[in-house]
Amino acid sequence: MFAGSFHSRIYLGVGSVFCAVGIALLIRRFQSTLCERCWQRLHRDLKDGSEISFHCAKCDIVWTTKVFQDGC
Repeated sequence: MFAGSFHSRIYLGVGSVFCAVGIALLIRRFQSTLCERCWQRLHRDLKDGSEISFHCAKCDIVWTTKVFQDGC
């Protein structure tokens, strides 16, 4: 009786941890990316109404995503 309840709590806890880590990685992924030429971490340019882009100052390249920000 108690063993099933204990195991379900462990599975719930482990699942919650994996979910939290996955969400954190997704948030980080959408806030920054790597330059494909020099592998430097790039942060996105925040301009409302424009497409999400990442500028690499070292390579002088602007990487675009074709996804537009909505101003939220």
